[in-house]
Amino acid sequence: MSILKVQQLQHTNGTVGLDIHTSGTVHIPGHVIQTVYNEHITGTAYTSANTSHDLFSASITPKIATSKILVSMSVTHGTHNTQNDFGLHLKRGSTRIGGRTNDVARGGANTWYSGDDPIGVTGGANLSWNLFIASWQYLDSPNTTSSTTYTVGLYVHNYFYLNRFAGGNNAGGSSYISLQEIAQ
Repeated sequence: MSILKVQQLQHTNGTVGLDIHTSGTVHIPGHVIQTVYNEHITGTAYTSANTSHDLFSASITPKIATSKILVSMSVTHGTHNTQNDFGLHLKRGSTRIGGRTNDVARGGANTWYSGDDPIGVTGGANLSWNLFIASWQYLDSPNTTSSTTYTVGLYVHNYFYLNRFAGGNNAGGSSYISLQEIAQ
């Protein structure tokens, strides 16, 4: 058996095609080094007004400090027949990241997705049996090789139904967070 030991592969013009990190990780700019995925299937009703909650999270330990983390999230939720204000946000550790609004009624700074009044006919019983999906992505630069936790959070003004209908928890959907380390 033969072993070829190299730190870097270069084109004849001198441009680097790939590096091999001291940990043994192959470093090709733009490629996915690792993926972490967490699906959350529990149906939960959040009905306490003006409260914040951590919905679900995932942790990743970047192999290379200069990597970026592509965070992809999808939140399945039911609506209610009355005022339905809420805001979804993303946290790295305990700090909110990304987003842009500063809407106090929906959770303040760094809110990504906000819901307002019910969709459809106000007061109609049929609204208790609808599901909606809020999905978004964020490309983060944590600049670390330490374990990093990303959490999808919620600020609920009145009602929010995670992975379930407002009318009942006998069926519903699922939500997820996916973390991909991208080499730079």
